[in-house]
Amino acid sequence: MHPPTNDPTAGATSLRVLLRRETSQAHTQLDAQIAQLDLREPGPRAVYSRLLYRATLRVGRACQWRAAEATPLMARMIEALGPDFPADNPPQQDAPLEADAAAYVMLGSQMGLTLLRQGLAPAQRTGALALAPDTAAWGAFVGRIGRCAPGTEAAERLVADSCRVFGIFHDEALALVTPAAERIP
Repeated sequence: MHPPTNDPTAGATSLRVLLRRETSQAHTQLDAQIAQLDLREPGPRAVYSRLLYRATLRVGRACQWRAAEATPLMARMIEALGPDFPADNPPQQDAPLEADAAAYVMLGSQMGLTLLRQGLAPAQRTGALALAPDTAAWGAFVGRIGRCAPGTEAAERLVADSCRVFGIFHDEALALVTPAAERIP
């Protein structure tokens, strides 16, 4: 048995493992908000697309549109979703974010998007759900961060900023997703 530790890197064999473990609570909270949306229906799909658009704008501004391997993905999302939400321009100015934190969440969300798309008929894959994931960018990102040590100051900053990116998405979900108990039947 090992003594308790306050070291968040304890037991982390890689930066990716550390990121997954340390962002799991924020990820779970966001997933719980999104799970309230029935993406088979046009209205909730539009809410989901709007959420992704608004959060991507905020993340993009915070990382100055430099998100490592996710930069092209973010540009495609804004280009594809912007015409649907021309007046949506969240006024929040978030603190600067590390490029890799933006990349981790943005590229990772594309893997989640793939799972969400599987449960939908092709005609229901609209808005954000029509965008194909960039699995090559995810693979390149994972390969690159796999060579980074988890116990460094840079790794700690990356974890903290990744949690902040999840927080941006969660804030937008809270603002846009109406809880089931409050919906009008």
